[in-house]
Amino acid sequence: MIRRKYIVPKNKKEWGSLGSDLFSLAAGVFLLFILQKNYAAPMDAVMQYKSKALPAFQFRNLGTNTDESLQQYADKIVILNIWATWCPPCRAEMPELDELQQKYPEKLRVLAISDESQDIINKFLSTHPFRFTTGSFTSSNALLESINSRPVSILVVKGKVEDIVVGARGFSFFSDWVLPYMEE
Repeated sequence: MIRRKYIVPKNKKEWGSLGSDLFSLAAGVFLLFILQKNYAAPMDAVMQYKSKALPAFQFRNLGTNTDESLQQYADKIVILNIWATWCPPCRAEMPELDELQQKYPEKLRVLAISDESQDIINKFLSTHPFRFTTGSFTSSNALLESINSRPVSILVVKGKVEDIVVGARGFSFFSDWVLPYMEE
């Protein structure tokens, strides 16, 4: 670090250093803006439904090839995972969600729903067979369409929103997340 007793740089090297510092500061501010938009906005939007039902939506269950809704799982603890095949963090957490579904098959339902076409999802699933419910939105709502981040997991208990996380998580997180509701 260059120490100087004056505010305005006096030579080209010092101007370059100052420019680099200003660029780093601007990049940091921009990154914070993006994080706010991609993480806080979906969390705030979903959490306005805390202890309430999410607005209705439909999805095609790709395992049974039937149209379903979240309301069909009102007797279960549901992790509604919004994901995409192009999303590396989504793909990384899928085996963790699969393991969780296998650990709690009676009380928990993992619903991994994407807004991609059924063909794209099925192509991905042909090489990544998971045992949780996968689907493609057939009708959505303004809330779900406003979520631009992937992956997003929404915890729904007895049909009502309890919590949301943005970004990939592992088995221990998801297990700790649902465990308090398993004992109810």
